[in-house]
Amino acid sequence: MGNRLYDLMDWPSIEGVVYSECDEPMELLGGRICKDGFLIQTFAPDAVEMNVRVDGRKKLYPMEKMDEAGFFAVLLPGRKKFSYTFVKEDIYGKKTEYKDIYSYGRQECMQALLKISQNGRSEYNINKFMTGSAQDAYKYMGSHEAVVDGISGMIFGIWAPDARRVSVIGAFNKWDGRVFQMEKDYDTGIFFLFIPDMKPKTPYCYEIKLKDGQVVKKADPYAQSASNDVIYASLAGVNPEEKNFKWTDADWKQEDTKHKPLSICEIDILDLKDDTIEDRIEALGFNCVEIMNVCAVRNGSSAETINFYAVNCEVGGLRLKAFIDKMHKKNISVIIDWNGAFMSQGEYSLVYFDGTHLYDTGKVNLDNHPELNVASFDYSKPQVRSFLMSNIRYWIEEYHVDGLKFSETASMLYLDYGRKPGEWIPNIYGGKENINAVEFIQNVRKMVDSLQKNTILAAEESSGWQFVTGDIADGGLGFDYKWNDGWKKELVPFIEMDPLFRKGIYGRLTYSMLYQYSDDFIIGFSRNGYGWKKGILKDIVPVNGEDVLNHVKTALGYMYFHPGKKLINIKECSGVEKFVAQMNNLYRNTKALYECDDNPSGFEWADDISAEETVIAVLRRDESGQSVIGAVNFTPVERKEFCIGVDEAGKYTDVLNDSVVYESSEHNWNSKDESVFVDLKPLGISLYTYEPYTEIEKERIKIEKETKEALMLAKKEADEAKAVKDAAIERAKQAKEAEIIALAAAKEAEKAEKEAAKKAEEARIACIKIDENAKKKLAELKKMEEKQGE
Repeated sequence: MGNRLYDLMDWPSIEGVVYSECDEPMELLGGRICKDGFLIQTFAPDAVEMNVRVDGRKKLYPMEKMDEAGFFAVLLPGRKKFSYTFVKEDIYGKKTEYKDIYSYGRQECMQALLKISQNGRSEYNINKFMTGSAQDAYKYMGSHEAVVDGISGMIFGIWAPDARRVSVIGAFNKWDGRVFQMEKDYDTGIFFLFIPDMKPKTPYCYEIKLKDGQVVKKADPYAQSASNDVIYASLAGVNPEEKNFKWTDADWKQEDTKHKPLSICEIDILDLKDDTIEDRIEALGFNCVEIMNVCAVRNGSSAETINFYAVNCEVGGLRLKAFIDKMHKKNISVIIDWNGAFMSQGEYSLVYFDGTHLYDTGKVNLDNHPELNVASFDYSKPQVRSFLMSNIRYWIEEYHVDGLKFSETASMLYLDYGRKPGEWIPNIYGGKENINAVEFIQNVRKMVDSLQKNTILAAEESSGWQFVTGDIADGGLGFDYKWNDGWKKELVPFIEMDPLFRKGIYGRLTYSMLYQYSDDFIIGFSRNGYGWKKGILKDIVPVNGEDVLNHVKTALGYMYFHPGKKLINIKECSGVEKFVAQMNNLYRNTKALYECDDNPSGFEWADDISAEETVIAVLRRDESGQSVIGAVNFTPVERKEFCIGVDEAGKYTDVLNDSVVYESSEHNWNSKDESVFVDLKPLGISLYTYEPYTEIEKERIKIEKETKEALMLAKKEADEAKAVKDAAIERAKQAKEAEIIALAAAKEAEKAEKEAAKKAEEARIACIKIDENAKKKLAELKKMEEKQGE
């Protein structure tokens, strides 16, 4: 080792590189002009021999091994900058020639990082990233194709302010974190590095040495593709096929869905592996599709997202773009299930990214999903807000999505969500509301409105937060719709119950209307957050055989009649495809079923008192007042001549059952002066459209009414005459019976009279005899007295 070269060595910095604890390797490695010539230094721990080839020269300049760990240096004559390559020979005798990644200095790399941003304003945009207002961080963070000093390659940028060292690793450097150490910008905490000649789709990840000396591997938070082979690996740059995808949906414009039908088919990203999925959705009659688990996740849950910008690698971004493009050609909008609440706690995720809770606020314990290992985002950090805001813009701009459904919104809104006392810090007002998250959500609303008119934002929120769909100006969160989990949770136990006992929990059908107008809702049967022990509707109904699908139809039918936008997971459609298509067609073409979802004037219970029959009926009106009546019989028993009170006299046609027409009549029922008597099939669903009587029909009804009244009057008079006749006959009968009784009584009286006369005579003779006997005895007594007196 020459003394001159030895004297040029910065041994403390060399030690930092050798022990891979250096965050400014560009200060040491690469080539630089010094007083004695052009000094080139590199760290190649797997090299036996290193040489330098200067461009335009045949000569190889051998490098001296300055440290046994693999630190090499050479001093070239001439005080000028040279373009050069390394020629490395490893322990196996293999020789490799490659460009020195550190020959591109700090300034050149920073300029490359700035240049790739939108409109060449990335310095300004990086400032916005640091202040939390960036909307396009994905355009300059992560890995991107770049040109430095005329050489094409890949520029990397990663925010990790507390990391001791960050390296880019991959098969290209044998996944060795000691090489390709990144340069840190201390003003921003961003590490960056340019790797020449690297092609898009090259697998890589970051190896991060924490301040405590621990070394971890992390996927790139901004990676737009993920490896299907290495769980923690990202793919460099943008897939050329995805980048060059030709969209054909220029004529597509998402319409305002506020007072329009919105019927959503929920699918999983893996459903896109089926090439017929687009045609299936169209055949089912949906006008919107929601895709779940779009990104790479763990345990099948979007809550455990690993790559927030990368489409699930089993499907890929190209397939997703093709799907969305085809949906738009079919006039079907696309929203995605977006997770801005949680991140996976897996070792390759965002959690504890640089040895601190950089993106997260710590672990969250989910009572409803104890199997999930997640942490929540820290919305107080501007760089985290930039990450999430840019992510939303990414899906809208790069994938043409028409909206996003925020998963687990409640966990975003509350500081104590999933945490015990002492595990969270109150806000500045002493409350548990996450003020930073509220501000973030409101800013998302403002951003998407500026990017794309009528972008749908929906919230999966079950905490009871007020004004989820309220205007921002009024203190609302600004969502268009809120998932109505309460409706589902009330209906599911009802459907699970034996039909014989459903009458006992009949009130579950009506409870949702108590809060229906507090927000604008989406109701339906999502596979996300069911909390069911079993899978789909037909798995929970308490019957077997043919009635299973009929039970499913009653639940779906009730959903279509109830106020709120509709959602059905595609698996729920199994076996009832024709019915779903029929209901979607009916829903889209019946204004009364959607125009006044948010207005109490658009809904009325037509029958919510028939618990014994377990029949529910609703009246829906459109903005013009035109109405329809939907009825569901939740029992396998036919209900003949079931009475439903109606607003107006007219004809009611059951458009779901052979268009049977029922005419109303003047019959007071359920506070209605007019009623219609209908026949409800077992487990049947009916929708009755109203049509007023024509003048001819009115005249016919008048004649029929008058005839009926005349017949009733004639019958009444006939009945009265008959009653008079019957009374006269009865009286005559009674008189005759009285005459017979009187004659019999006379005969009895005559007989009694004779008997009495006879007895009287006998009594008179007896009296005479008694009198004579008495006189005789008295005479005899007198004679005796006279004798005694003598």
